[in-house]
Amino acid sequence: LHSQAMASGNFGQITALALDWDSDGDQDMLWLNGSLHLLRNPEGGETLQRSERATYTLGYASAALDASLVTISEVADGLILRLLDPQSLSARGESEITGTGIPATGVPGLPRYSLGDFHPGYGPELLRISPTMLHAHSLDGALLWQRPLAAGAYTSAELPSICLRECAPLIVAEYLPTGSTLRAIDGSTGNSRWTIAAGGWYQVHSVVDVVGDASPEALVVADSGDVRELWALNARDGTLTWRALLAGTTPVQDIRRGQDAVGVLYSDTTLALYSRDGRALQSRQLQADGRCERTCALNFRSRGATDGVWIVAGDDSDFLAVAQDLKGDLTEVQL
Repeated sequence: LHSQAMASGNFGQITALALDWDSDGDQDMLWLNGSLHLLRNPEGGETLQRSERATYTLGYASAALDASLVTISEVADGLILRLLDPQSLSARGESEITGTGIPATGVPGLPRYSLGDFHPGYGPELLRISPTMLHAHSLDGALLWQRPLAAGAYTSAELPSICLRECAPLIVAEYLPTGSTLRAIDGSTGNSRWTIAAGGWYQVHSVVDVVGDASPEALVVADSGDVRELWALNARDGTLTWRALLAGTTPVQDIRRGQDAVGVLYSDTTLALYSRDGRALQSRQLQADGRCERTCALNFRSRGATDGVWIVAGDDSDFLAVAQDLKGDLTEVQL
């Protein structure tokens, strides 16, 4: 493989992306933690590019049958958005986003970037989360909308991956010392669709069709202080589709939908499965003395129509793999 130096930028959190990288019918996984790594299915892992400093690797934009890797670099009062060939890492296109009015903060993890298909135009689109503002851009650099954030709030966002007949909203959580607010934002205008602010703390992890009705749900951890639950909310109107009790107080690290189950990853590397209608299934601690730091990511790789594996990408270049039913041997690899 060829390599291409990426422009200097801040370190980003681990971004794990599932896709069929080599077009063999199985999902592979790409992730960034300062270096760019590829986990081919079933061939194994390899490092595509090492670097002391790296851009943010966000996701994939498809044009017909051709997919491009989308990366972002911070420069002065703007951003450089690049489209790369995912196999050769050669540049296919570049655009500059200027005049954001908010330079890089120098604070680890801020600003943050996400890629999703939340606008009626040809997607996907870029969302930039700074301490005070949301900026939505198309991949040609044009500003779609911007929205101020609550003063002093830490904000996270989950974006829908695909816009079909009607785009699902972005689901945003704003955290203040007194509690958090869950808000759905219309991706075409930046306006609020619905809000949940009744006491408690909310973590939003995915916006995906969970129950199989072609309408996306937001997977949310809701903690009232006395009870902690996993909610599947209808992303379009905020109504509750189902709720499930989460045991214990161990922090939830990540939540993703697999082939026929929802996986909840805890910070002690316990992976708990729930059916797509909210019934608790099996769970397994992947490492007896495991500890998953804030940058660990959960993902699922399909193998054909009915099989697949759960992947935990670690803080370094290591990962754990376990069968979709959590049974059998655990694969542990460090590149």
